[in-house]
Amino acid sequence: MPKIMVNTHISALISAGVITAIKVIREEPQLLKNLWRNIEFIKGGLNKMGYDTGNTQSAVIPVLIKDDIKTYRLARLVHEMGIFVNPIVFPAVKKNESRIRINMMATHSLSNLERTLESFRKAGKRLGVI
Repeated sequence: MPKIMVNTHISALISAGVITAIKVIREEPQLLKNLWRNIEFIKGGLNKMGYDTGNTQSAVIPVLIKDDIKTYRLARLVHEMGIFVNPIVFPAVKKNESRIRINMMATHSLSNLERTLESFRKAGKRLGVI
């Protein structure tokens, strides 16, 4: 039987990206503070509306819808209002665990965040999700 060789080292490009990210975090700590402020703002706003964002502790915020069709419809409506989100449905997640993922950035402005929440409010009410 032939031997199978597996390459498990990190590529030079990935290493360079990680090194650069660490350098930015050290040199611009305000970016990390902005990111966490934005995460808490969006999570808090969504939770107040009645959305379930789970226990995420990252810049990827799940909005649990738990219905594949409503997840796609909500994502489409929010997208039509100018907000990019990702619908995640079975088989990427368990049945009845569908969600929309919001990817936060430190550079999102307050107006970006408010527009995102307003889009989720309008779409959620229209679909009877909230």
